[in-house]
Amino acid sequence: MTQELISLTQLETEAPSIDESQLVVESADFGRYPTQPVGEYTSRSRAIKARVNKEKGQVSFEVTCEGGVLDGDGKAWATKYPLKKWISTTPFKTKDRESGEEQPGTTSQVAQYLRACGISPKIDTFDDLIQAMVGSQETPVGVFVGWTDKRKQVDGEWVGLDLKTRDFYAGYEDEEGNKVYNDLIEVEDPETGELVPVEARPVIASFFKLKD
Repeated sequence: MTQELISLTQLETEAPSIDESQLVVESADFGRYPTQPVGEYTSRSRAIKARVNKEKGQVSFEVTCEGGVLDGDGKAWATKYPLKKWISTTPFKTKDRESGEEQPGTTSQVAQYLRACGISPKIDTFDDLIQAMVGSQETPVGVFVGWTDKRKQVDGEWVGLDLKTRDFYAGYEDEEGNKVYNDLIEVEDPETGELVPVEARPVIASFFKLKD
């Protein structure tokens, strides 16, 4: 059946009699790609760059999972925009049980990464550290992917709420006992107190050693 062509003025007049429940100009999910699921993946190789703090004698490394990461079914994720993680030789801080004061710990993010790659973190020189990081690049390693919130640009700066994976937990498990996460949630804006929609963004939570 051909519908009569009417002007916008006529449409405005007839609008109150139209069933709006059937009107969908664009769904809320338009433009959203499937969010990489929380879980364990395999990184076959990585590209590593360094930043040195000469005064403190510490090195930070940007570890990029080039070529993406593979899930348990062999599907590749994050190939176009590879996942990255900064790790440092700065020791983790621990709290003294009696005083509650923070003290330097005995291991670091770099040590955890190297151990996950099957490389001993017992390193005393920068040359040995460099060789260890170079050798790690082609070593397959496990990657646990978690979620944080997508940042927004405000006045030229990227800002976010620094949410953790647990913030997206739906509160129940699936039939196989795996936790279920929602990649689109509402949280309270710390400035306005209003509920705002927040979309999840995958990040590398940690590295782990693959089983033989």
